[in-house]
Amino acid sequence: MIHRAQKHGFEVLMLTVDTPVSGIRARDIRNGLAIPPRIGAKTLFDMAKKPYWWANLLTTAPLEFAAFRGYREPLSQIAAKIYDSSLNYEDITWLRTVWNGPIIIKGVQSVDDAEKLASIGIDAIVLSNHGGRQLDKGPVMLELLPKVIEKVGDRIDVYVDGGFLTGQDVVAAIAFGAKAVLVGRAYLYGIMAAGSEGVQKVVDILSNEISNTMALMGVSSIDEIKPEHVKLRNR
Repeated sequence: MIHRAQKHGFEVLMLTVDTPVSGIRARDIRNGLAIPPRIGAKTLFDMAKKPYWWANLLTTAPLEFAAFRGYREPLSQIAAKIYDSSLNYEDITWLRTVWNGPIIIKGVQSVDDAEKLASIGIDAIVLSNHGGRQLDKGPVMLELLPKVIEKVGDRIDVYVDGGFLTGQDVVAAIAFGAKAVLVGRAYLYGIMAAGSEGVQKVVDILSNEISNTMALMGVSSIDEIKPEHVKLRNR
């Protein structure tokens, strides 16, 4: 797969490390989130209330994921089959020797891991708790971010994701030193509602919220956003 990526001109490799196994997601189990979905009485009742969605479902091709084609189990069981839970630092060090471009490790959740990755030549990390969907009691990324920046921010780029849904969330992360903020759930809402136009609408909303937040803070550029502009709630 690595050689295929290089052959086709991909320049950056991102490796996700926060899913050695799938989390136990009670809501997914209750709601029959599997491939294909398991439809029960509650789901049928919800469908009946949304005729437009129902008509669209019946007249368009079924949703499927190429990587999961052929599987018929809940997502947690699929993950248990395809994910490698033995991934370690030796694997990442080896990856550094076979990939010539930048490497980003996504799913870092501690200062120690950030320091180790910086020491073996990783170019960037993404602090991530997988949107809180893997481990309920995992670290809060906005609290972890400044600690990681203090230790490795001068050596590698630090990105962040996990529950960032608004422009204000993005500004807060930038204030604490994030080089960039990854947004997943927000654009998925857009694509489910209106396809590519929905994604563009989400981008426009986030951009407007960022500009609005900066104006209310009294700053005119990203470089002016500092930690003192944000206060975390005491926990």
